[in-house]
Amino acid sequence: MYLWPFLIILAFVSSKYVESVRVGSMQDVIFSSSYAIVVPMNETCIECICSMILSDNTIGVSCLQNRTLMTTADSSVTTSSISVNEHIYGVYNTTAGSDSLLATTGVDIGQYPAKEKPLNAIDGIISTKYLSFGVCKESTSPNAECGLNTGFYQELQNGALLVTGFQICTAEDFPERDPLIVTLEGSNLSDTLLMNGSSWNVIYTGDSGLQPDPGRNTYGVIKSINNSISYKNYRFLVTNKRSISNSVQYSEVKLL
Repeated sequence: MYLWPFLIILAFVSSKYVESVRVGSMQDVIFSSSYAIVVPMNETCIECICSMILSDNTIGVSCLQNRTLMTTADSSVTTSSISVNEHIYGVYNTTAGSDSLLATTGVDIGQYPAKEKPLNAIDGIISTKYLSFGVCKESTSPNAECGLNTGFYQELQNGALLVTGFQICTAEDFPERDPLIVTLEGSNLSDTLLMNGSSWNVIYTGDSGLQPDPGRNTYGVIKSINNSISYKNYRFLVTNKRSISNSVQYSEVKLL
């Protein structure tokens, strides 16, 4: 009986986009349209306060409690599974083994546009992207340094994960902004200690898998990592890009 108020609210809010709403089981709510979103529930679902994120092309669900979001889509979007309350932080002027310098929202040095935020890099939707200016501004003339040594770190909320590979998806435009050389680090520390470079262990440095250019909104090749340690946190950094530009951008970074 806890499920129906939740369904009624979501059906009303999303009526412009959702063709039908049905209950797959007592633990699943499925929305059928151009995107299918499955949000695992439990019998205390009424305590899970969710909000719909609507745009011209996407439907998203954001929950305040720990839930798993499964997004499937047409040929323009791949299947991905993420924890909707994972913490992710953009960084700039940061290299492997060095302290993290947090990026902020904006179009200045050390910033990223509000609609092109770090969370977009792990949302499973290739029509969104994460863009970072690094030591440049949006108004800076394109050069070789803009966007380098930027990236993000994420704290996994469902426990440690053994990562033995990754795959990057390009954004929809400007191939010159594609990351070509990247690093990936892992850490099992937490909170403010993740700002310290000494908290991170390098598990990969090298090719991003995007050479040659796979095209726009397209995944590159899977890069394997020789790693046997499970980490609760991962830091991804870009150290080289395809060509001169005012930033670095990518749609997705899938840890495998």
